[in-house]
Amino acid sequence: MYLTQTQELKDFISRAQKHRVLAIDTEFIREKSYYPKLCLIQCGTPDEQVAIDPLLIEDLTPLQDVLLDPQIVKVFHASWQDLELIKQELSVLPAPIFDTQIAAGFLGHAVQMSYQSLVESYAQVSLPKTQSLTDWSQRPLDEQQLIYALDDVKYLPAIYLEMHEELEKLGRLEWVLPEFRALLDPEHYAHDPSLAFRKLKRVSNLNRRQLGLAKCIAAWRELDSQKKNLPRRWILSDELVVELAKRAPLNKQELLKIRGLDKLTTKQHAQILSAVAKGLSIPEEELPKQKIRYHVAKDEESILDLMNAYVRYVADKEKIAAQLLATHEELAKFYLDKCESSLNYGWRYELVGSRLEELLAGKLGLTVMDKQVHLLYK
Repeated sequence: MYLTQTQELKDFISRAQKHRVLAIDTEFIREKSYYPKLCLIQCGTPDEQVAIDPLLIEDLTPLQDVLLDPQIVKVFHASWQDLELIKQELSVLPAPIFDTQIAAGFLGHAVQMSYQSLVESYAQVSLPKTQSLTDWSQRPLDEQQLIYALDDVKYLPAIYLEMHEELEKLGRLEWVLPEFRALLDPEHYAHDPSLAFRKLKRVSNLNRRQLGLAKCIAAWRELDSQKKNLPRRWILSDELVVELAKRAPLNKQELLKIRGLDKLTTKQHAQILSAVAKGLSIPEEELPKQKIRYHVAKDEESILDLMNAYVRYVADKEKIAAQLLATHEELAKFYLDKCESSLNYGWRYELVGSRLEELLAGKLGLTVMDKQVHLLYK
């Protein structure tokens, strides 16, 4: 069904509230804007799938009731951008949620398993990819586009039930639920200009003073992008923000020595110089702190390799994606400063951390027999 009227939306919501699961997906475009433009909302119950047209239905607030209903699990696949859009358009974050991509990793599949692979694995259906480059803002939508869009929620309710049962049988439901709840932290979807510098590429190469400059320049870029609703890179690339932070130009002449800045307006030049001046005036004690980077000495890298080998052993044995157990950085944290590592807490400690302690203490080893890895105990 293709919903273009408010009453149609309300009628669907009444039907959806009779179920305990609602699959959700969105279609949007953001290549030429700062804020993503919501173009379609697909919803699916075990009985039906609908495509809700937000370009024709001006008031989407009736959706809030079902999105916030604690008795209805909202099922997504790779939910991050969908949640961002819902928060932007409806000022709410759905709860509770279940993300099949995250769950897949806890069931032995790839960490970033595609929706097509998920459906093929669980529903034995091969989905077409013919509309992957569709401009969803164009109207009217044809039948093939709607079928393609609705396929994104058609199989999720049944897959959710199967995954939920698998997780319960393996005793992993309590492992994955905190991962879902973490996605509902509003801070993840706040566009705070003062924190924009943390997402810059190569920002880790800057010293604290340069970080202060990057913070002010990136904050200006963020505000300018928001105001004009243009992609950040269209205002100023990450590379140029970092270069400005390194050079700290004090006047327009010094500013224009940096290649690429001549394309900006005189007003933007003045605003960048103002941001640089602001960054230079930050008191030493108030400068941003550099993110702690955990590096082992070169002659100890083989220890991390051994730790990683044990993680892979556990991942294969327990049928869980190795990246969910421990990243290379988490292993370095555990080795250098155990208290800071997620491997020192909860189910990760029980499954991996406790044995890594034995490995590092020389009480546990790895060997190969019959082409398989085995543990050795002392």
